[in-house]
Amino acid sequence: MSNVRPYPKFCANIKRAACVALLVTTFAVTADNIHNQLFYPVDRIFAENRECSQFAEAIELGDVAYISKVKEIASIINCQGLLRLTPLYVAMRSDKKKLFSYLLSNGADPNIEFESAGSVMIFAAENEDLFWLKECLLN
Repeated sequence: MSNVRPYPKFCANIKRAACVALLVTTFAVTADNIHNQLFYPVDRIFAENRECSQFAEAIELGDVAYISKVKEIASIINCQGLLRLTPLYVAMRSDKKKLFSYLLSNGADPNIEFESAGSVMIFAAENEDLFWLKECLLN
């Protein structure tokens, strides 16, 4: 017989049904928290980086004038906040198509993987509006 256990080590002393329930509940709570965090306000997502927070807020508001004045765009275009979310994600979530294209043409990376195992590229592929995927693939 194999020594491989089908359940984590901490389950050895409790009934399997209870352990499975604990694991499922833990996963569901974690998944729910991640889903909620994807929709946090921008200032909360980028709370650790003031410059990135201002940049992402301007994207969310569609402030093209502010975005175009950012001198060191390369240093913040792929900055990451909570769950490793990026300004490009904010542009997509806020339906700012022109800014989304602008960010991609200035070096934003749609393949940065978020903690939720998603990325802008994955969200674009799952979106009904093919604009997002087309832009990701063309830039």
